[in-house]
Amino acid sequence: MVRLSNMKATLSPSDIFEIRKTSLISNNDYEYALDLYAPIIGIKNVSIYFAFIAEEASVQKPHSEFLSKYRLSSGELESALSYLEAVGLVATYHKILGKRHLYLYSIMAPRTPAQFFSNELLYGTLRSFLSEEECQKISRKYKTNTIDEGFENVSERFVDVFHLNIGNASIIQSGPKTGERVFGTLQLGFDNNAFIAALSNVNPTIKPAYITRDEVKRIARIAALYNYEESAMASFVADSYHPRNIIGSRVDFDNLNELAMQNAKYEYLHKEKIKQTSSEIHGDAPTAKVIRMMDNMSTLEFLTKLQRGNKPAPSDVKLIQTLVVDMGVPENVANALIFYVLGVQENALSSAYVTKLGASLVRAGITNALDTLNFLGGHAKRNGKKKEEKKPVEEKPQQEVKPSEVVDELEEEEIDDEEFEMMMKNRSRK
Repeated sequence: MVRLSNMKATLSPSDIFEIRKTSLISNNDYEYALDLYAPIIGIKNVSIYFAFIAEEASVQKPHSEFLSKYRLSSGELESALSYLEAVGLVATYHKILGKRHLYLYSIMAPRTPAQFFSNELLYGTLRSFLSEEECQKISRKYKTNTIDEGFENVSERFVDVFHLNIGNASIIQSGPKTGERVFGTLQLGFDNNAFIAALSNVNPTIKPAYITRDEVKRIARIAALYNYEESAMASFVADSYHPRNIIGSRVDFDNLNELAMQNAKYEYLHKEKIKQTSSEIHGDAPTAKVIRMMDNMSTLEFLTKLQRGNKPAPSDVKLIQTLVVDMGVPENVANALIFYVLGVQENALSSAYVTKLGASLVRAGITNALDTLNFLGGHAKRNGKKKEEKKPVEEKPQQEVKPSEVVDELEEEEIDDEEFEMMMKNRSRK
């Protein structure tokens, strides 16, 4: 198996890793990570970032030492790395050494509050987890004060305190090089060339030289936040462009943000997600009914159904968001995945395990519930697990329903409590 993000091999406890501290880390950075990043990626993942900082740098050791020290599984470390890499706190580099793998974990500083709040993607993500009031509270915590008007600066000057010997050549030499603060870049999946080409089509008078690199970065962050196509962003930018302003301030980002929010409801403007398909399954057996239920319900509704109408936990809702929104898993595939994992993991939803299987399903191009269950059954067999014995779906050719006549509305194809309970029991059989 490989990890979804950049096709890296799955971490093994025997693989070697090395910490590279490529940025200066200050005491304030611990507060920044807790206040700004923990609400987005979770306190456990931030704690693993702190553990990386505490590790001795430039020393190679097996993952097993780190995992044992902090009582982590390799899956938990993999999951944490995906979040830390996404927000730019860690960059992972990989090299094959014979039969083993070497991973270099480049540790970078968190953005300061000013840098974080000015980044549309990071702040927009934070705002999706915290209320406006909570964000303002964080902002006030890091507020600095300016000097009121009417006061005169009477501080001593450097040259008046230090009477330097200008004849001493050593004082004009540059000093030794030291480390500095380095921030990780956010991988946005935004095609700058496609955006510029689309912008030229919308408004030929807007030349590439008129849009600065910093403006393109901000445009890309807004596009990532709302998952917009480059062509959609080109249209929004054209409507927010002021040619009479100086270069560097021609894009009205207040208006651009407003347009992005107003048009978020139009699906055709967004990057295409994997489209789900219906399972080729008919008949009145409980198995067939539940599979059709997976194909016709949202993931949140389906998990609520599995929990007998009880509201899913916030962690489970976040996991659904990761699967469907971040990873692009079709909702019917996510339903089957959750159904399968609850069965083999004794009604527990492990985020690391679910997302790993979700990545495999995305790469395999699975788009319906039945194919998902078949794929996961094969996955269990390949990994040495006893495959669940499922009763064959009862096919009745003389009463078979044609695909065009399959009822899509759940209310018209209810599965009674007894049938549902039987499916729940069969699901858990190993």
